[in-house]
Amino acid sequence: MEMQSKQVKGFTLIELLIVIGIIAILATVVILTLNPAELLRQARDSTRTSDFATIKSAVSLFGADVATSSAAYGASILAAGPLPTCYVSITQGAAQSGGAAPVWGANCGGRFTTRGVAANWTIASSSETNKRLVNGGGWIPINLNAISSGAPISAWPVDPVSPNASTSYYAYATDGSGGFEINGVLESTKFASSSANDGGDMNAVGGPVGTSLLYEVGTQPGLNL
Repeated sequence: MEMQSKQVKGFTLIELLIVIGIIAILATVVILTLNPAELLRQARDSTRTSDFATIKSAVSLFGADVATSSAAYGASILAAGPLPTCYVSITQGAAQSGGAAPVWGANCGGRFTTRGVAANWTIASSSETNKRLVNGGGWIPINLNAISSGAPISAWPVDPVSPNASTSYYAYATDGSGGFEINGVLESTKFASSSANDGGDMNAVGGPVGTSLLYEVGTQPGLNL
């Protein structure tokens, strides 16, 4: 019986290099096309816009069902005196009163302009443990548990880059008449139109890392706190 030998041919070095090169090119094209960093920014911005809709709905329900005075919304940004108040989702220690921390400067980090350029602000914040509480002890000083049907949410949303990022925080202020504004910084190119078309008076805010898109929602007419 005659045995026949079979030759097994593998890839040559040149063929392997060509395949590796093609894979590298395709991977580069995919990365440049999809832009993973931008996709992550878009995901965070999507969370932010959803959070703001949630906050606006909860505070509005509180106003319709519970609030008998403007004080129930927190200290008015328009109250007489040298220290207007804003509430921020960043935690105590990072939030400083009187513009002591570089992030704040004037006007609650540039987030609100109704009091003009005021260097000294009362920056109200809560601890990391308590900031999401909806019993009045969270970063927004409203007791949602007082709503007759119960609190519509179990925790106040905070920025997805939280805690303690220099520009990534939510800010809240009330006008003393039941109107309020919540704002936050957006990151992605896709959501740029959300800032431009939100009905607010500010499309951008300066900060330690340059100008950022500002997204505003609320019930205060003109969103110009």
